[in-house]
Amino acid sequence: MTRILDGDRDADSGCEKPKTYGIHRNLLIDCLRGFSILIVVGTHGALTAQGYFGVSIFFVISGFLITRNTLKRYGDLSRTHIFKFYRMRAARILPCLLLFLLAMTVLF
Repeated sequence: MTRILDGDRDADSGCEKPKTYGIHRNLLIDCLRGFSILIVVGTHGALTAQGYFGVSIFFVISGFLITRNTLKRYGDLSRTHIFKFYRMRAARILPCLLLFLLAMTVLF
């Protein structure tokens, strides 16, 4: 007997799928990342003493997302083109970094 489930449930397990928005965003992962950022910001504001915990959460989630996207792109980590990987990372990070440095130079 075949069950037809609505779009919010997994066809195999029948469990509810995590809510997603945008193209490839997962709301639960984004909430976790936001929570970890709030912990770090709270540490700088002396609201909490758990800053290292927030940084750890953020790095674990970032590592998971980078690995997942690399697996989607190449199918296997052994097929990763290391120079292309770092070029893509630099293309994503450097524009924001340069803009930030320019803003800090102008402001201070």
